[in-house]
Amino acid sequence: MRKHLSATTGPQRLLYGAAVNKITLMNYVTPATVRALEWIGALVPELPHMYLTSSRDEALDKALRLIRCTRKTAQVAIGVAGGYYGHTAASCRSLSDPEVHQGGPAHFAWPRVPHPARAGTAETIAALRGAVEAAGGPAHVLGLVYELVQERTGDVLPAEFATALGALRDELDLPLIAVETTTHTYRSGKGAFLSTAAGLVPDVLAWWGGGQTGYLHCATRWFIPGPLTLVSTWDGDELSLIRQHHQLRAARQLDLATAIAALDHALSPVPSTGLGAYRVIDAGTGAAALAGALAERGIAVRRFRNGRLAVIPALDQIEAAAHALGAALREVG
Repeated sequence: MRKHLSATTGPQRLLYGAAVNKITLMNYVTPATVRALEWIGALVPELPHMYLTSSRDEALDKALRLIRCTRKTAQVAIGVAGGYYGHTAASCRSLSDPEVHQGGPAHFAWPRVPHPARAGTAETIAALRGAVEAAGGPAHVLGLVYELVQERTGDVLPAEFATALGALRDELDLPLIAVETTTHTYRSGKGAFLSTAAGLVPDVLAWWGGGQTGYLHCATRWFIPGPLTLVSTWDGDELSLIRQHHQLRAARQLDLATAIAALDHALSPVPSTGLGAYRVIDAGTGAAALAGALAERGIAVRRFRNGRLAVIPALDQIEAAAHALGAALREVG
């Protein structure tokens, strides 16, 4: 597998390692894998156990399965309106709100509660109580699955709701599964992950950094020590894991506060939601035209349903992207 890329000699011309071998993490371990796992695990010391998965959907699916291994009567998971967790696995498609994706109908009849940023903390807490009661009590509930910042709507979990949710967890013994796909790797501007900054450490923290590795950090209560109990086909791949490790180390050195402030200013002329370096513009019926106009000016946005456009700049290019976006929005507007 180790071949020269050209006639030039020297190790810099060799193609080797994870880029060639694509080692699956279920079967092999390498020094680079161990270093990455130690670094990533240390970022959430409050959740001392970690599982790897091979995709975004599998991360959430495995989070539910690890709860089920301990809470054997549980059959219902609770989602949040506007949430998106993937649509390939039946569990993810059942929790994701069909209003924000086109991945098909739910497989399980699992409930969704209103988002507290829209309905208010009291209404959402009351809905959670009702959902747990309708499921037959806490013993029948796998947990509440929520995003700190919703991928498809940009809605942010309010601070007062986090406090109320923590109290409700203690009262009802309700497992909390936080999905940080939009807020991992310092993107929120409030640390490597937003959960700890928000003051609510979940029972399981799930995130996907792209590629073929998803991550679960979990509390000791839910950790399953039996070998291979939660093993999956790959449990991720070495290349994705190494990439994420290096990105985390690089992102830790960035001054995101200044860059995020520039993004705040750039987006001020338009209605938007989100936090840090993950923003969603609510462009309504003008979404297609605005996306096209921005694309002509070199600004890439991701189009979602309901006229929403996501702005997700590379972490080391936020400030440059903000200046370009601000100029484009002023020109278009």
